[in-house]
Amino acid sequence: AAQSYIKNNKNLEPKVSGKYVEIKVDKLQSEKYIDKIVDYQKQTCSSANSYVRAFKYEDSIYYYAYLECPNYAPAQNTDTSVLDIATTFEGDLTNLAEAKSKIKITDNNGGRDIPVGIVSYQYKIYENDKLAYTSDVFNTKKTNTLEKIISLHDYVPGTVKVTVTATNVYGITLTKSVTQNYVDTIAPICGAVTGATTTWSTGTRKISVKCSDGNGSGCKIDEYTRVFTGSAQEGTIRIEDKAGNHADCPVNVYLDNTPPVINTTTKTAVTDNLTINLSDDMGLTGYAIQTTQTIPTSWTAINNQKTFTQKFSKETGTYYIYAIDVAGNISVKSQYVLKMNPPTCSLSLSGTTASGWYRSNVTVTMTTTGTVSSKGLATTANSTNGLTSVTHTANTSSVTYYGYVANEAGSASCSKTFKLDKGPGKPSISLNGYGSGSWTNQNVKISASTSSTFNISRWEYSHNGTSWQTGIESWSANFGTGKKSINSTITWDGQWTFYVRAVNVNGFASPASNAFVIRIDKTPPQYTRVQSFCGNIWCLPPEHHAYVKINYYDSGSGINRRYVEWWDTQYQSNHLKDDRYLGGSTGGQEDTLDAVGPWQAFEHKVWDVAGNYNQWIDHNINIAGCPNVSC
Repeated sequence: AAQSYIKNNKNLEPKVSGKYVEIKVDKLQSEKYIDKIVDYQKQTCSSANSYVRAFKYEDSIYYYAYLECPNYAPAQNTDTSVLDIATTFEGDLTNLAEAKSKIKITDNNGGRDIPVGIVSYQYKIYENDKLAYTSDVFNTKKTNTLEKIISLHDYVPGTVKVTVTATNVYGITLTKSVTQNYVDTIAPICGAVTGATTTWSTGTRKISVKCSDGNGSGCKIDEYTRVFTGSAQEGTIRIEDKAGNHADCPVNVYLDNTPPVINTTTKTAVTDNLTINLSDDMGLTGYAIQTTQTIPTSWTAINNQKTFTQKFSKETGTYYIYAIDVAGNISVKSQYVLKMNPPTCSLSLSGTTASGWYRSNVTVTMTTTGTVSSKGLATTANSTNGLTSVTHTANTSSVTYYGYVANEAGSASCSKTFKLDKGPGKPSISLNGYGSGSWTNQNVKISASTSSTFNISRWEYSHNGTSWQTGIESWSANFGTGKKSINSTITWDGQWTFYVRAVNVNGFASPASNAFVIRIDKTPPQYTRVQSFCGNIWCLPPEHHAYVKINYYDSGSGINRRYVEWWDTQYQSNHLKDDRYLGGSTGGQEDTLDAVGPWQAFEHKVWDVAGNYNQWIDHNINIAGCPNVSC
C-alpha cells in the first residue's frame, strides 16, 4: 500500500540518498490504499501509531513497516540494524599539537532480506561551547564499521566537544557527543636573541627574542621586541603563548643613563677632613678631587665598584668632587671645608627652693656655645633628642639631667643634679558616717590620708588653719605605712573646728585639709529645781489648790523636746498632756503644772539635740495643807 502510494505521489518520494519519509496507516486508509488492519484476535490495530517508512539509498527505496495493535505491539526497529557511535580523544591532553579524536560508527545486521549498514555521517567541533567547524555529509557504501581520526590542534587549549551524526539504510539517525578539556600549562621557550650586548653605553637599546612553544598551544607572536631606555645591566622580555602562559627571557642590556651619586661630609678639628661617598647602580670607574670646576684630565681608578667611600685631609676651601661611571656619565659636587671647633654647653635650674630642696616644678635649661649640629637634654647621657629645655614635675630625692652638644669637630656634655619635694597632697577627711557640724552623743572617729612620694613623719591639727599642734598623735593615732594615714577618736563632750595636715620626713607640710566641725554631747539635760506651792494663780473652783514649778536646762546641744503628763486624784478626768519642741535652746526652762486636790502626780521628760534623755517623775505631792481658795 505504501509503495503504491509513493509511486502515485512522486513529490513525496525521498530525493536524496540517506533521507526517508514516514507514511501513517490512517493516511493510507483515508486514501483507500488499504483497509482496516486487525491482529490475530480480530482487534483493530492503531492507524494513528502505525506507519511505513520509505528510505532512499543511492537509487533504491526501501520500505519498513511498523504496526501497533492491542495484541501485537513489537518494539520499534526490531527488524532494523543496531546503529552505534563511539567517539574518543586520543593522545596526551597537554600535548596540544597531537590533540586528536577517533570516531567509530558500527551498524550490525538484525533484519530480514533488507540491506544493512551505514550510509552517511557528519561531525561537528565545538570550541568552548561555540560551534567552530562542521564537516560535509559523508556517504558510505553500506559499511558495517567506519573509523575516522580528526585533528583538534586548531581548537585547543580549552573545552572541545565533538558531535557525530550517522544514518543507516533504514533511515535511522543517531547523534552522540563527547567533551574534553585541554589545558596548556607549559610556558613557551625563549629562542634566539638579537640586539643584546655586554658593552656599556648610554641612550636606548632595542632587543628581540624568538618565541617557541613546542607541543603547546603556540606562541601569540613569533618574535617579541622591547626598547630599553633606563639604566640596567640585564633586563627581561616577556613571551606568551595562546593559553596565556608566559616566560621572562633574560637579555643583556648594559645601558647606563644615570650619572653617579656624590655625597660628601666634612669633619674638621685641628685637621680638616673631607669624606666622599660615591655610588652608581651600574658601577664606578674613577673619581677626582680638585679646586677648579673643570672636567678632570686624569682619574683615580675605582675598578667598577658600585659604592666607594674615602676620607681625605684638606685645608679650608672649596673642593670639586667628580665621579665617572662605566658608561662615561660624569657627576660633580662642590664642598666647602671650614675649620671648626667642638661646641660647649652648660645647664641652669629655675624653681622655688627651700632647705636645699626645690619646692616647685624645676625647669632645666641648656645654654650652648659654638656651632651645634646635634643636641639633646635628658636624664640619660648623650641624648640627641634636640631639646634644650625640660620641665621636671615629679618628686625625687635625686635626679641628674645631662646636656649634649656636637658638631663635625667634636662633642661636649654637661649635667645638673637636684632634688624636688612639692610636699604631700592635701589630706582627705572621713568622719566614719558622721556629718560635719552635727550633734552626736557617740564618739567620732577621724580618718585622714594623703598622697606623698616621701614618708610622713607626723600629723598636725589646727582649730583655725594657721596655728598647728602635734597633739593629734595622742588621740589614739594609728599610723599607716609611711604614716600616710591616721585614725583618731574623739570621746569627750564639746564642739571644735578642725584642720589636719601631714608633714613628711623632709619637713614639708601638705596643704591644710578642708575644715570640719565635731560636736559631741553625751550629757543628758539637767533638772535644777522642782517645787510645789499652795495658792491660786488661776481662777478655779474654791477647793484646795496647788501648783508645781519645774526648772531644767542643757548647756551642750540644747533642749530639743519636752514632754509632760500630770494628774490629780480628785478629778480623775483631769489628765493633762503637753509636748513641745524647743529647737535646741541652751537657756534655762521652766514648766508650771496646776491641779486641784489634796495631792497630784506628774511625769516630766526632756531630750537634747544629741539624743540624750532625762526625766523627773513624782506620784505623791502632798498639798493637803493648802486652803480653799475662791476666785
